[in-house]
Amino acid sequence: MASRGLADLEPKAAATPAVGVQISLAYARAVLAHDEDAEELFLSALAVPGSAFGWQRGRFELAYGSWLRRHRRVVQSRSPLRAARATFDALGATSWAGRANR
Repeated sequence: MASRGLADLEPKAAATPAVGVQISLAYARAVLAHDEDAEELFLSALAVPGSAFGWQRGRFELAYGSWLRRHRRVVQSRSPLRAARATFDALGATSWAGRANR
C-alpha cells in the first residue's frame, strides 16, 4: 500500500523543485524497496543534493546501516551507523544517537 502511495506521488514530486520533497522521496524509495533494489536506492538517496548534512543525512545513514545489519552485513553496517550516531550526537538528538548505537 505504501509503495502505491509513493508511485502516486512521484509525478507530482517531479514537478516540484523543492529539495526537501526530493530528499523525502529518495528516503521513501529506499526504505520501501524490495531487498534486491534497496542498497542501490539507499546509495542514491545518500547522493541526493541537500541530503549531505544534518538530520536527513543521519536518518539516511541510520536506515542504511540498519538495513545492512538486518541482512547480516554487520561489518559493512558499522560505517553508516557510526556516521548516523555522530550526526545525531552533533544535533543533540540523543535518543536517535542511541538507536544508531544498538
